[in-house]
Amino acid sequence: MNLILILLFTIVLSGDIIKGKITDSDGWGIRDVYIESLDNEIISSSDINGFFLIDNSSNSFNSVLFSHIGYKQKQISLADLKNNSNVILEIDIIKSNQIVVTGLRDESYIKNTPVLTHVINSKDIKNSSYSSVKEALEMILPNVQNVVSNHAGISNDRVKIQGIDNKYTLFLIDGERFSSEYAGNIDFNMLDLTNVARIEVVEGGMSSLYGSGAIGGVINIISKQNKKPIWANISYLNESPMVLSKSFNFGFNYNNIFYGLNYVNRKTNGYDLTKEIISSGRITKTLEENASESITHKIKYNISSSSFFQFSHQNYKNDIFLYNNRINFNANTTPDSYYLTFDDSMPTFEDYRSGIKFSSNFNNSKIQIAYNTQERTKNSYFFNYEALECEFNDCNDADTVQSASFINAISENKNLLLKYDLYKKDILTFGFEINDSKYSSFNIYNNNGDLWPIYGESIFNGIDSSRTYFKKEFFIGKQWLLNNTNQFYLSSRYVDSKNYGDNLVYSLAYMIKEFKPYNIRLNYSKGFRTPSIKELFYNFQNHNPPIIGDPELKATTNNYYSFSVDRREIMNSNIALELFYNKIDNMIGIDYGEVYQYRNFEKVSFYGFNCHYERNISNKQNIKFVYNNTQSKSNNIEALELISENSFRLGYLATIYEKKLKLSFNLKYAGEKFFIVKTSNEKISLDDYFISDLLLISNLSKNIEIKMGCKNLFNYIDKRFEFSEILTTSDPGRRYIFELKVNIK
Repeated sequence: MNLILILLFTIVLSGDIIKGKITDSDGWGIRDVYIESLDNEIISSSDINGFFLIDNSSNSFNSVLFSHIGYKQKQISLADLKNNSNVILEIDIIKSNQIVVTGLRDESYIKNTPVLTHVINSKDIKNSSYSSVKEALEMILPNVQNVVSNHAGISNDRVKIQGIDNKYTLFLIDGERFSSEYAGNIDFNMLDLTNVARIEVVEGGMSSLYGSGAIGGVINIISKQNKKPIWANISYLNESPMVLSKSFNFGFNYNNIFYGLNYVNRKTNGYDLTKEIISSGRITKTLEENASESITHKIKYNISSSSFFQFSHQNYKNDIFLYNNRINFNANTTPDSYYLTFDDSMPTFEDYRSGIKFSSNFNNSKIQIAYNTQERTKNSYFFNYEALECEFNDCNDADTVQSASFINAISENKNLLLKYDLYKKDILTFGFEINDSKYSSFNIYNNNGDLWPIYGESIFNGIDSSRTYFKKEFFIGKQWLLNNTNQFYLSSRYVDSKNYGDNLVYSLAYMIKEFKPYNIRLNYSKGFRTPSIKELFYNFQNHNPPIIGDPELKATTNNYYSFSVDRREIMNSNIALELFYNKIDNMIGIDYGEVYQYRNFEKVSFYGFNCHYERNISNKQNIKFVYNNTQSKSNNIEALELISENSFRLGYLATIYEKKLKLSFNLKYAGEKFFIVKTSNEKISLDDYFISDLLLISNLSKNIEIKMGCKNLFNYIDKRFEFSEILTTSDPGRRYIFELKVNIK
């Protein structure tokens, strides 16, 4: 009898226990989903495979909420759960619910960060014609201006952002400082768009949180961390002549271990927008032929639900191919024909980045420890190492000409970060950071062993030497919640530099949230950028003309003010308006003359207006508009080169066939700008221009996606060939793009 009663009791009790599984739209289980009652009491959560168990034996609730960052919250009654226990969560694309980390150096909702932040998410990338991180930035920051450089292979990778060079804007990868400095440029080939989850952009000074280099803002490129048990993705992109790219992404989640592998191979034959002149000598192009390869590994071990340890490593190599048009001479030494060879001093860049990170949450606090190293090497390849006189030797014969490769320079950067956050009603942050930089430059001697380095000279006055730069920095930040609505944020950073003594910078931010759905932000920041090793110690006499650094350079400082209003709460319309003023003292530039001399420009200022607008016209149509107005002022006109006062981007996305076919149209405009001819100090105006792209995006299945279309639809090309060094745009003209992505399950 007792046994029968126990069985009956078990059957009745089991009716109050619901078992089920939570998945995304692709059917993959989602771990750590909170299951709450309607009064926000946590009842349960999903396991590593998405399975959950709800016990309502007390009959205290009739419905539950399923919540997870990055997905839409879902309410389901217990009665419906008993009929169908498979819960599908949709990705949350509401702008106000995006999680960002850059503005406060910690996770927060974009609507709550006191510093205005703009985001390019994975959906934006998927529905666009972007083939590089730089192209994606041009949509969110219209005033990104290409600056053509005479340094091979990276001629299109020097940019100005809101008037100032990219060396005044800090680039981060997953929150950690990224540096690929060579002649002050960023090598965008190192940044793979296929593995980007989102790009966060904070315009304005952020030196108090991130240190030197954040005068113009911070761009944080956040890589994907797939939550599926196992995945493999293949991508093929053809956008000739700009790039041919192949990538492979693989990884898995097993128990508490995450592993991700990303391989990218990019190459281009380059192109030249100048007139073809058949003559002997080195052949220069608007974009040099190059081939790059990158392999990135990331391993993450979840010690517990609140602690993890992470290791990452990237190997990167970029070969630049330079050519020389040589003349064959006959016995009478009269020109017979031209033949093509590699040129001497072809560069190859190799980069190794490694990082370890530990993070742990405990007792309303969080501690982070991160250590990152980066070593970038420049190798110079010499086709004709023996310096044979090709007029009398067959330099086209590989058996005749001796080739060799040598290390020309090594740049090393080490960074240690310790950060502690205390969460109560308000947020308090403490941090300590060490930056250790070293730059080594070497002579490349001729093959006869002579001391004169005819093949390459150290930039440190022809002496094999290294220069170092060491900084210790302490920072503190405090966020107050006022009247349970408004927010006030204060942060400061103290810098102790071995080369420059000490410095103190700070920032203030006040956010008014009383006028919902509008947020009003007032920001002020005092920032700094210390000179680079090259700017300090450059002494390259063999260059024509010589380039000289200045050990007495002052650190660049700035005062940045902004006022913004944004609305992100309404589903079909989001808008952000911002006024900014950036006053920069001692900006570091080059005084061009018989000698190129680094020096400080005492006063430079930039001010203007930014507008970001997005609207869902219907369930099937979306429009984005970004406008930027930048005004500039300086006693040194060279500080104001290549800045368009007006620029904008317009994007239109339409769903033609539900979940199967979309049409994307993008239009970009850059206004007039100017540059100074260095040899004559003549001011040359560059025309404004429009460029548009049209793209079709087809999802053939859940696993196959195809993009195809036309970029630079109306074939705009800068025709001012007489000024080949500087062009209003380096776009090669109309071209077709094809991209295939395959997700292997």
